[in-house]
Amino acid sequence: MPTFTAKVDDAGAVVLPKELRDRLAIAPGATVEFFLAWDGQVHVHAITGTTEGLAGLVVEKRSPPLSIREMDDAIMDADLERDERSKSGRRPERAGQAAE
Repeated sequence: MPTFTAKVDDAGAVVLPKELRDRLAIAPGATVEFFLAWDGQVHVHAITGTTEGLAGLVVEKRSPPLSIREMDDAIMDADLERDERSKSGRRPERAGQAAE
């Protein structure tokens, strides 16, 4: 697994190494998110695209399109709801089935 090193300047800025920016297609002005995991690891998520490339795959077109972050949040919400249902003893609902 490749590793990359950068230094933090006095203002707290970090310049990502060019090879990493190239591999992740990070252009100037791109948004980069940092996630701190419960075990102390930091994960970096470069937001390099939008959902516009998925046009036609969904019924409803939203303007502005959903961000990757919004999609991640919706997936997490669904997982948490499914987890709560399993803890309460209720069976998870399946598409097309009515809730119990």
